[in-house]
Amino acid sequence: MSNTGLARMQVESLLGWWALAGVDAAIDEDHVNWLRPRPATPRIAANDTIHDGGKRPGNGYPDDFAAFREFLATAPGLPESGWPGPRLLPAGPQAAKLMIVLPAPDAAAEGGAPLRADATALLTAMMRSIGLTPDQCHIACLSMIAPPGGVIPEEMMEPLAHRMRHHIALAAPGALLLAGDQTSRALLSADVGKAVKNLPFVNHGGSMLAAASILHPRLMLGQPSAKADAWRALRGLVKGWGQ
Repeated sequence: MSNTGLARMQVESLLGWWALAGVDAAIDEDHVNWLRPRPATPRIAANDTIHDGGKRPGNGYPDDFAAFREFLATAPGLPESGWPGPRLLPAGPQAAKLMIVLPAPDAAAEGGAPLRADATALLTAMMRSIGLTPDQCHIACLSMIAPPGGVIPEEMMEPLAHRMRHHIALAAPGALLLAGDQTSRALLSADVGKAVKNLPFVNHGGSMLAAASILHPRLMLGQPSAKADAWRALRGLVKGWGQ
């Protein structure tokens, strides 16, 4: 075999290995020093709030769970604060076995719930199937206010996802249930259809947390196949709970 043929075989073998590893596209023209230590994440004190022109929070958030919740309740410069409607604050205990993340409150929900009554009943049944009640879970929304039209604009997803990753780190749950395609794409960079095939993980502050992705409970109503997919995702998530 000629030197040219051998070199070509080696290159094809290397490209094949990277493809199997999931690296099948260039992401930057510049090289990256993967061994460089991570820069320190900026922090702010619990009584210090940083704003970016009054439009959105800066890179720092309170690093105390109670202070962060107060920040969510009172900060005027949150991405969604320009929308009409009340803020739905996160509910449930810190260090819960499961944290449920929804894209936004349902505008038709009543009584301070994030979902309509029928979707709430479905989610409650799902939690009971894995030995939990909603009260035992920590429940939060990417956007605390229902967006006009029911869909969060794409340009708002990055700051909301950034805030939620900080929220997850402070809430310190055992695992995550991501409900809705927008939630999955914001935190996993994958749609629900792909995520349910393999147990994904969410990276928050350099730590990895097991997650399950399902369709939004509102969309699952009357869709037996979607409910079956959700059950498979939940079953994969709880496999390690008894260990």
